[in-house]
Amino acid sequence: ERMADHATRIAREVIYLVTGEIVRHKGDFYEHLLGSLDD
Repeated sequence: ERMADHATRIAREVIYLVTGEIVRHKGDFYEHLLGSLDD
């Protein structure tokens, strides 16, 4: 679980670096996007 938290944080940082958007407060869209990366 802790490793998944680190991976989520890294994914959010990458999205910020690429798009310039802060995704922590964007809601379900990015959570769904990050959740789909688990597959």
